[in-house]
Amino acid sequence: MKKSRKPATAVQTPDASRTRTPSWWTLGLVVALVGVTLLVYAPVRHFDFVEIDDPVYVRENPHVAAGLTWEGVSWAFTSVHAAYWLPLTWVSYMADVEVFGGVNAGGHHVTNLILHITNTLLLFGLLRRTTGSLGRSAFVAALFAVHPLHVESVAWITERKDVLSTLFWMLTMWAYVWYVRKPGWRRYACVVTCMALGLMAKPMLVTLPFVLLLLDVWPLNRATLSRGALWSQWKPLVVEKLPLFLVTIAASVIAFLAQEGGGAATTFDALPLGMRLQNGAVSYVAYLGQMFWPSGLAVFYPLPPSIPAWTVVGALLVLALVTVLVIRAARRHPYLLVGWFWYLGTMMPVIGLVQVGLQARADRFTYVPLIGVFLMGAWGVWDLAGRSRSARTAVTVAALVVVAASGVQARSQLGYWRDSVTLWTRAVEGALGLDNFQAHVALGQVLRDQGRFGEALGHYQEAIRLRPTSADAQHNLGLVLMKLGRSDEALSHFMEAVRAKPDMAEARSELGLLLSRQGRVDEAIAEYAEAVRLNPELPEVHNNLGVLLAQQARLDEALVQFAAAVQQRPDFETARVNLGLALAKTGRLDEALREFQAVLLRNPQHALARQAVDQLSRH
Repeated sequence: MKKSRKPATAVQTPDASRTRTPSWWTLGLVVALVGVTLLVYAPVRHFDFVEIDDPVYVRENPHVAAGLTWEGVSWAFTSVHAAYWLPLTWVSYMADVEVFGGVNAGGHHVTNLILHITNTLLLFGLLRRTTGSLGRSAFVAALFAVHPLHVESVAWITERKDVLSTLFWMLTMWAYVWYVRKPGWRRYACVVTCMALGLMAKPMLVTLPFVLLLLDVWPLNRATLSRGALWSQWKPLVVEKLPLFLVTIAASVIAFLAQEGGGAATTFDALPLGMRLQNGAVSYVAYLGQMFWPSGLAVFYPLPPSIPAWTVVGALLVLALVTVLVIRAARRHPYLLVGWFWYLGTMMPVIGLVQVGLQARADRFTYVPLIGVFLMGAWGVWDLAGRSRSARTAVTVAALVVVAASGVQARSQLGYWRDSVTLWTRAVEGALGLDNFQAHVALGQVLRDQGRFGEALGHYQEAIRLRPTSADAQHNLGLVLMKLGRSDEALSHFMEAVRAKPDMAEARSELGLLLSRQGRVDEAIAEYAEAVRLNPELPEVHNNLGVLLAQQARLDEALVQFAAAVQQRPDFETARVNLGLALAKTGRLDEALREFQAVLLRNPQHALARQAVDQLSRH
């Protein structure tokens, strides 16, 4: 009986026997990769923050704005922010503040670009080292560098977590190849450390141990796909990666708890499992379609209310057919199996089974997964060309055309990220013709913040036409109508927002404000009370509720509300004055005097506080 081959302990590159390519060719390709990436992304250094997560992550984050401090680093490692635990990402933003002298959008963009270029070169070097193929490695790296689907990961400051985590992804694979060449616990510790650091930038690396198993098949050739040798070869390779799988499990638990605690994870009531599975199957194929024809790209693709059955069945048939074909071809062309399962596996965490947000899919989710498909294309087409010199020349020319076309399209796509209005206008017009109601809401918000209320009004109205049950659209339309002085219309939209989402504290607070202006005090009190019950951290609402309670001579209740407002915002002068007045009316004159004096300490010109202090001093 023939004995099964043991796993190799050193990297075996199929192309290693070929004549070594002169080093100046490698250097030339490195320069070309850097040059083409800069040619595409150079304008990004002049881009601004965009009004989608950038304020929360960077611009309005006081810990980031303070730069690199011990307090900031401690916060980064011990806190969950924006429903994520991303300590290295926060620290990288802080480092940018130190380097570029403040919260500078251009500086953050430059860092993202540097990380993207570094990832490109690491990918090129890794493929070159493990496969021995210079041209195909360069083609994969070039597509990674300039594919339009990757623009979002580079041009969006918030997606620092994407490019930074991928840096450690690449370093982990480099460390793994180093370990495989000469196994030892120190080298293995380097693999674990790089992966752990990557998980601290973004939990996307949870699939990396699986990818390392794929690399064992090709190009490292540590295992074959022979049926008789599967158990003997794969068992030690799986056991070898158990520490990495344990790290993955720990990171997955932390990510899940962070998203649950931050309210970011969409519940199964809001999005049933069946819909998630359907959207996941369709998205797998949709990403491939966008890879080959990247048109209509946008920052947000809305999740449709329903997906036609024929679309789901068609997607499943495509996935099943490709899977069967790559498995049948795996022994002769193992890169097909590796590339396809790289794509399927690395996409799994973001395919929507654990849904964060209401997007159907997102360009940024393809940053690492498409590498697998690029591998399939690069090595597959080259093998199809055979040994024919003319065929290989044609393939080389075609590869250059594909890279150039991708670069042109990526440069065009990049332009949409220059500012928030351009970005969301594109989302309204793009997204493959879908009725993108959330893009209308987001664009309306940007226009409203810029004081362009008339333009914002139209987008909110369109959003409601597309999705009448959208609480966000109803609430925002109400806010714009208030700014335009159309309070009666605003009131009806706030009511619709509350009807669609009863736990929307902001809509209830605005509803309370308009009801109080109409003299419907009891109704206003009820709405304010419910708002602060839903969200106790609303100092303005506490103050407004206290004013209405004081008007009804319910001073003890009013005092509680004023005190809550002052506790939450010690510099809230109006609430502190109201607290002082309520204390004075209940005979607690010394306490009232202290509140008025606290106001004067901050603002010596405050007339009402000065008058109250004079009157109380005479007593």
